[in-house]
Amino acid sequence: MTVNPNTSHPAPEMVAAIAEGKLKRGEIEPLLEHIEECAECRSEIELAGGSFRDEEPQARSGTRLLWLGIAAAAAVAAMIVLTIVGPWSLRGSRSSIAALAAVAPRSARVIEPRLSGGFIYAPFSGPARASDPTVEADRLKLGGQAAIAIEQASQNSSPEAQHAAGVAYLLVDKSSQAIERLRIAAAKSPNDAAVWSDLAAAQYAEAVSVPAPSLLPQALASADHALRIDANDAEALFNRALILERLGPAEQARAAWERYLNADPSSAWATEARSRLALMR
Repeated sequence: MTVNPNTSHPAPEMVAAIAEGKLKRGEIEPLLEHIEECAECRSEIELAGGSFRDEEPQARSGTRLLWLGIAAAAAVAAMIVLTIVGPWSLRGSRSSIAALAAVAPRSARVIEPRLSGGFIYAPFSGPARASDPTVEADRLKLGGQAAIAIEQASQNSSPEAQHAAGVAYLLVDKSSQAIERLRIAAAKSPNDAAVWSDLAAAQYAEAVSVPAPSLLPQALASADHALRIDANDAEALFNRALILERLGPAEQARAAWERYLNADPSSAWATEARSRLALMR
């Protein structure tokens, strides 16, 4: 099926198939350019996929249950800290995205996309086993810092605080709440490429974990928005390539990884990008 991005929209049954992730690679490729540019179609796809997200399982995995326990315990700790020292004394680096990056696990990254704010590269190999004591200890530290960022955002409506809370939610496997906070941050700070890139990361994470394929076009549009603000934003370029790889058009995904490597040719993230690109050839 060929779509003229200026004049026509996918048929309703095609929208439903996109939302359910049922289109084959060859079928979605002719639609992708139109979907990237058409907010109306993206909204229709998200609406069509809403019923799938509303029926999310009680628990996605043992790792998710562990994270929820960590987040609950860390939230109590954060409340105690904030009560003692006051909500604004931690407003600086400890509640920032940089503080979250500083305590992020080094052995394996928590989510597959790349986050803004200086997160050091670590390989992604899927959910970590709850029985691994080293991973659990690292994630307890991250959970505590995430709880502080989330609690502060409940008392501070600035885009910076909402952005930090969105990243924090994403790092504790609560991608739907991350999307909500990052959308608030994007509305308050529409020209911040980092916010839009992290929103793309959250939408990708939610699309994969629920699963909710209807969010992938939204994730792609968020990454595109970030790149319209900053064409060389490495995190947005990485996330865009990852999204296209998941969506399926191999040629466009290869081009996206090559574009990323032109902007970031030498980092550890680039090594992963080259490996992904090699597998697609």
